[in-house]
Amino acid sequence: MSESFKEMMARIAAENLKSIQQQELEEFGYVLTPEERLKHNQELKAKEEAELDAAEKAAQEKQQQAWLKGKMDSVPTRYKDATLDSYENDALKKSKAWDLLLDGSSAIIYGDYGCGKTHIGRGLCKYQWLKHVDAVFVTAGQIFQEMKQQFNGGNPESVIRKYQMIPYLVIDEVDKSYGTQLEYVTLFDIVNGRYDWCLTTVILINAKNAEDLPELVGGANFDRLGNAGVVIHLTQKSWRGNERKIIREEVF
Repeated sequence: MSESFKEMMARIAAENLKSIQQQELEEFGYVLTPEERLKHNQELKAKEEAELDAAEKAAQEKQQQAWLKGKMDSVPTRYKDATLDSYENDALKKSKAWDLLLDGSSAIIYGDYGCGKTHIGRGLCKYQWLKHVDAVFVTAGQIFQEMKQQFNGGNPESVIRKYQMIPYLVIDEVDKSYGTQLEYVTLFDIVNGRYDWCLTTVILINAKNAEDLPELVGGANFDRLGNAGVVIHLTQKSWRGNERKIIREEVF
């Protein structure tokens, strides 16, 4: 007569127990009590979970390092070494405005040509990358060019949505635009969308006077960024002038 299902399960359980007891004899030299076996199994499970967590953490770290390397490799050669630490402006670094920048505040940073605006912008992006925050540095001209490329059968709105949702965005050379209605609307849609979602926007602009900012940036944009962040005026002389002087001295 064939065994019943109940008998079959009992036989399999007995065989499994016998196999476990044999393993215990080989490993410990004796058969564990049920309490000892339960404790041992719990320890094994905890060890396996710890090893799995460590493997997942190592994989995440490797992925983050690859992501960071890709970001750093995207920086143009001239700004490879540009960091917030390498930017020289003691007065700014001792100010509340600098603390706000480090805390991720939105900002309008303006000043004359060559005073270090782009250096700060690149440095801010690198500072965010090290915190695993996706930061993008782009010129206003690049944004407008992307928009124009979408006009022939593309989707201009996709460009605006992309820049609206980047966690941390630095826009350089806003003053280099032609001041067209399309450019003003595009910049407003991006800044306004980011303002609504409380995302950081840093605008870098060549200007000597604060009175010029609303016209250059757009009145609505100036109002939103001024409300959400800080306006910083850099008054340093052009670093490019210093570079040219050094080159002439080397030649002569």
